[in-house]
Amino acid sequence: VGMLPNFMIDTDNHIFGGGTSHSIRLTEKGYLYKYILGVLNSKLMQWIIYDLCPVKMGNARKYGLDYIKKLPIKKAEIKIQNEVAELVDKVISIKKDGLETTDLENQIDQLVYQLYELTDEEIKIIEGDFFEHDGQYDLILEQTFFCALDQSLREKYAEKMYRLLKPGGKLAGVLFNCVFEKDGPPFGGSDKEYFEYFKTNFEIKVMNQCFNSIAPRNGNELFIL
Repeated sequence: VGMLPNFMIDTDNHIFGGGTSHSIRLTEKGYLYKYILGVLNSKLMQWIIYDLCPVKMGNARKYGLDYIKKLPIKKAEIKIQNEVAELVDKVISIKKDGLETTDLENQIDQLVYQLYELTDEEIKIIEGDFFEHDGQYDLILEQTFFCALDQSLREKYAEKMYRLLKPGGKLAGVLFNCVFEKDGPPFGGSDKEYFEYFKTNFEIKVMNQCFNSIAPRNGNELFIL
């Protein structure tokens, strides 16, 4: 269980799998280990994992083997595998020095997008920025997105939601009605705090204790409309 899926390769027998961590063993020939590592840690695979794995408390996911086994790992031509593996080697080397590897990771993402033949529109869905999204909607449903944003963005979130809704449109969903002991995400809050964010642009019809939360969140959510 965790907020983000993190895959690593152990070449020195330092990792012991147990508890909520799992190991994957390569059983089929024709794959480079570091090619698989690059694909598994790509933005595309993270997006697929978020869709496959069930949500737990907050926006954490359960990354069980039953779900990870369903990941579609393509057997690419060896040329492509080598390109990804070389970039992964560079990322590992640079990270050992505590340096930034975002540009290299973006290069891996682009190779993965090409490998899976994603269109520009599909890539935009994966990499899109909510605050730059354009559209007009009758109804927007909120579920574990608000709590994942940095708290400094909450007022901006409320303003953006207002602009995305058509006249008479509705924002509905659930927000956490508690404060977490550990730093988030997820980030909690209270009805008084949320009221301040939404009061300017929204007519708040309902902000009450949610009566049908899933068991792990029972008593810790507000339904808003």
